[in-house]
Amino acid sequence: MKSDSILKHAAKAFLLAVGAYVLFFSCDSYLRHRRGPWEVTFIASTNGSPALLVNHAAYGLTNMLIVFKGEKATNEGTVVFDVPRKAVPFGRTRFEDLTYLPGGVVLDLFGHEVEFLPRAMFINLQEVSWATPSPIVLDAPMKVPGLKDRDRKGRR
Repeated sequence: MKSDSILKHAAKAFLLAVGAYVLFFSCDSYLRHRRGPWEVTFIASTNGSPALLVNHAAYGLTNMLIVFKGEKATNEGTVVFDVPRKAVPFGRTRFEDLTYLPGGVVLDLFGHEVEFLPRAMFINLQEVSWATPSPIVLDAPMKVPGLKDRDRKGRR
């Protein structure tokens, strides 16, 4: 048996493994990004109240407006949730799972919890269909009690 025969088999196995890796990695990358991210515009004042304008092209969601009645905000801007830990103009991001876009994003805005998922959104722990007519108006009595403390459970 020749020693170069073993090297040929090892080289073929190595090339096959690299080819399989490249193929599976590119397929996984495509699946992670094919639907695109959430695009959320933070508006400082809509008739005196801050608001969110939610868009997602792949799901056909355009201009879903959520208004926070009786609140005040000074910053505004658009955030595309394509990578973790992006700063938001007002409120804070409580959770984001952007492994496979659009993923899930949970925001704490003025004591209201707003969660974006592909099948529906959750506002103050209640499921709201994406087909709900816009605008959705949230006021103070609808806030989630103890929202800021929920993040700290079990931590000292």
